[in-house]
Amino acid sequence: MPTQWEAAVRSRRPKQLTIFGTPGLKSAWGGAFVRRTLDQFNALSGTNTLGLTLIEGNQAPEPNGNGGADVQIDVSTGNHSFNFQGNQTGSLLPPPNINGKCHTVSQGGEIIRAFIFVPIRPTTESGGREIGTGLKVAITLHELLHACGLHESDPGHDIGLNDPDLFRTGASADFNFPPDGNPGDRLILGFNRFTPPFFLTARTAGLVRGNWP
Repeated sequence: MPTQWEAAVRSRRPKQLTIFGTPGLKSAWGGAFVRRTLDQFNALSGTNTLGLTLIEGNQAPEPNGNGGADVQIDVSTGNHSFNFQGNQTGSLLPPPNINGKCHTVSQGGEIIRAFIFVPIRPTTESGGREIGTGLKVAITLHELLHACGLHESDPGHDIGLNDPDLFRTGASADFNFPPDGNPGDRLILGFNRFTPPFFLTARTAGLVRGNWP
């Protein structure tokens, strides 16, 4: 069952989460990457009537206060950590990993911040070429669904579904086309489904929509 954000965030009208891309992310993945990814999420939100939009923030989450963005996206060099409210949290994302990691911080059973990490230079294989932009967006969109409150235990995250979407975990990659071609690099979701293009099933859309009433 998804976890809701704190009431102060859920009461915003319109319902929004602010997303901060660190200088490290913009240096590694390009200055326009955050805007491009948020545009894709908001397009999905409109198509699926999620009732939630993501906007780009210009301030990192304040480590000891309530200011700054709700969600931060940063790069991981294999080991990463973040500090919030006096606690340091670390994790691993070893290369050539093409997955991301979302850490949510909860208080009183509600999310108060989320910290997303993506690999600094995700490649096709150890020492291979860097993956295409569309696949980077897919990785980040998946983690943004977690930042919205969805858990690994929620429906649709499992492997083997006959109707997988962006929320599916453990997908392998197809690198048989030019990195940013049409198609380009993409995740093999199964049952002849790939991403990009980006899409949500009614199941995943319902989880997000129900978590943001």
